[in-house]
Amino acid sequence: MTERKLERSMGLLSGISMIVGVIIGCGIFISPVDILKATDNVGMSLIVWLICGIIATLGSLIFAELGCNFQESGGIYTYANELGSVYGFHIMWAMMFVLNPCSIAAKAIAASSNLIQLCFVGCSAPIIIIIIISICIILKYLGLFTHINMSSTYMSNVIQKLFTLMKIAVCIFIFSVGVYNLCIGKYGALENSFDGFFSKLNGGFIIALYQCLFSFNGWYSLNFLTEELKSPERNLPRSIIISLPLIIAIYIMTNIGYLTQISKEEFIASCSIGLTFAGSVHLYATYIIPIFIACSCIGSINGNMLSVTRMYFVAARKNHLPKAFSFIDVTNTPGFSVLFTGVTSIFFVFISKIDVLISAVSFIEACAVLLCVYILIKIRSNKNYKSTLKLNIFIIYIFFILQLMIIIAGLIFQPLHCLLGVVIVLTGIPFYILFVVKKLEINSITSLTNAINYYYQLIRMALPEKNESITFNSEKYEIINDESENIYNQDIKKQ
Repeated sequence: MTERKLERSMGLLSGISMIVGVIIGCGIFISPVDILKATDNVGMSLIVWLICGIIATLGSLIFAELGCNFQESGGIYTYANELGSVYGFHIMWAMMFVLNPCSIAAKAIAASSNLIQLCFVGCSAPIIIIIIISICIILKYLGLFTHINMSSTYMSNVIQKLFTLMKIAVCIFIFSVGVYNLCIGKYGALENSFDGFFSKLNGGFIIALYQCLFSFNGWYSLNFLTEELKSPERNLPRSIIISLPLIIAIYIMTNIGYLTQISKEEFIASCSIGLTFAGSVHLYATYIIPIFIACSCIGSINGNMLSVTRMYFVAARKNHLPKAFSFIDVTNTPGFSVLFTGVTSIFFVFISKIDVLISAVSFIEACAVLLCVYILIKIRSNKNYKSTLKLNIFIIYIFFILQLMIIIAGLIFQPLHCLLGVVIVLTGIPFYILFVVKKLEINSITSLTNAINYYYQLIRMALPEKNESITFNSEKYEIINDESENIYNQDIKKQ
């Protein structure tokens, strides 16, 4: 009997491209403006990028140790679940229904906005045209990557590597322009960049840190895919150690490229620094760079689709989601989880205040990260604790304090967004009590889920990890995880 399961198909290079690909999305082409506005000092803005990179690196190393201890996919959800299913469920709830689809939708909108600039160079496109073209592009690309991720993890990794190379290429080009400018004595906004540095150390510095962290969001993405990573105890920490310093270098070099080409006043007035930079370099750049920026966003979407869907897969395994989320397609991918993410992401495209929702659930995400660090501290207190990766406890406590400060900063500067995040989590309480704790079965819902299970099995030739039984049209069927038998004939057997 040949059982179907997730395959360990990702090596070191795939792990690096996953982390780099997810983190470098649209942030580096938009966020520098907000960070410079908040700090009002060029030198300080560069230091903010460095500090946030160090914070993300510390967090990644801590999650690498967690990943070496809990070699199950699911990332944050899996680790929080170790403290109690109530924590894991509500983190999964907020990420599944708001954060993940909102993040994908925001990146898709950024991609479409950059592509639209190819037709409206030097002027603004009419709103109605932007809306229509954006929706068409988003539907096309989300549908494409949903199909790719459902088709093959290997193909997703190939696509991820390709887009990672493209986004690194555009950042290197921006930096090369900066190097050329410095060589000819054109310093732009970098000239006297640290003037008045200490007088600018105020609340704006904290706000800039909070905003900059969004550009490093996704540093724990590889932990969602632990079960598909070859030798995770070796490749997980190696991927992180290589990826995060690389990303920090790329971000700082890209900012240097921007600052040598654009004055501080133009920089702050820009809506998208990537497009402003393109317009200041050459006419051809206004056509080429938007394509690469769009590809950067699309590559980040692919990484999101590939990683976070494994959390739903593991949640279904633990009976926190319907069985269909744990089905493995004939291509050894959790296809239903990918399909669900694609559909919900398209829905969030139509929401105007998507940034507010992302900010709200990012607060919950920060709390979840803090919870995971606490879990590591707790298991490290065990005298018999052994791990292939064991960080200095001082590093763990430093990150714990930094993460706590980030949460406090969110409560101070964005209290309403934080409150909204808490409300989103609270909406999951009734579902947790009814369907997880009480295991309530409502006939209409049970019939619907069984129908979804049955037809999805037939359409996608999907199998569960373990043999299961379902009732459909008053008939009981046994679902057998056995690839040696044709699914249309044998895998769904009438009892």
